[in-house]
Formats: sequence, C-alpha cells, structure tokens
Amino acid sequence: MSERMPRQLQTTNLIDHACIHLLKTTNFNQLTIKMILNQAGIARETFYHYYSDKYALLDHIEDQLINQIAFIFTAHQHDGDNTAPFHEVLNYLYQQRQIVLTLLQCAASQLTHKIHRLIMTKIGRQSTLQTAVTPLAGDVTTHLAQELLITNLLTILKFWLSQPTVATPAVAYTIFIQSRTLTPADLAKLAQVNW
Repeated sequence: MSERMPRQLQTTNLIDHACIHLLKTTNFNQLTIKMILNQAGIARETFYHYYSDKYALLDHIEDQLINQIAFIFTAHQHDGDNTAPFHEVLNYLYQQRQIVLTLLQCAASQLTHKIHRLIMTKIGRQSTLQTAVTPLAGDVTTHLAQELLITNLLTILKFWLSQPTVATPAVAYTIFIQSRTLTPADLAKLAQVNW
C-alpha cells in the first residue's frame, strides 16, 4: 500500500480485503472476527476501532461500491444521455468484479437491494429514463416500468459477472441496451432457440 495513503484508509482497506477474501470460501454466518483478524494481520482493538461487528464491515464494503455508483450517476445527471451512466457503472463494476460477485453470492449482503434503491432514486430524478415505456399502456405504470428496467439491469449484472469468462463492460452494455428493446415474446423465442 502507498505510504501516501492515510493510515486509516490503509487499515480499513486491509480489513475490507480480508473480509472479501474470506467470503469467497466461507459462509458469512460462519465468518468470525478472529478469522478476519488473522487474514488481515491486525489486532482485535484495531478492528473494533473501525467496525462494531462483521455486519458493520459488510455494510461498509457495500456502501463504498454504492457511493461510487451514486457518484457516477450524479456526474452524468445533466448529460441528456440516459444510458451513459450505465456504461460507466458497468466499467466500474467490471474493475471491482471480484468484490461485487462475492457480495452478490453472499446471502447476508444487501448489495442488490442497495443498487436497486440507488437506481430507482436516480431514475426518479432523470425523467429521460422514465420513458422506458412510452406511452404507458393499461396497467403498466411508470413505477412498474422502472422496476422492470432495474430488474433487467440487475439480472444482466449478476449473469454477466458470474460467467466463467467475464465479458468486457462494452459487451455487457450492448446486451443491456439490446435487452431494453426485447419483448417477452422475443425473449421466449430466443430461449426456445437456445434450449
């Protein structure tokens, strides 16, 4: 770690990485503070200086990802291009894919819910994304259209990052954009052809 990095950040990064490393092979319920201490090579007091328990640690790791995603959306809020932030988010998540995939596979993680809430908030603020279904037909409300868009993005994200060979963000972005134009009938045809 860089000597220029503040000591507190070095320590929290060490703890965060130890936790993620352990979660790759250990169920969160079986994960102990002692295991994290051993993996990080730190004292118990050091851990408790930064985190109250393993749940606070998990929440911190998730929030770091969420804060960066929120920053990306905020940086693009006046662009007029409603897909640009999604492309940048996919690039960021690709860089963080080991952490993201580990959290997505952790039953205790709230990352999926946090991403969902964040995107719903950002979609609500960016009226151009509300045109995902225009005009809204029958009982399809704006809220349902947003929910379908978010669920689609989360499904693509989980599928993309869990493949044995992870495609580039550009490929995932193309799939996301293409998927927005597919109807359920289109999906059924594609699924039938490929089964």
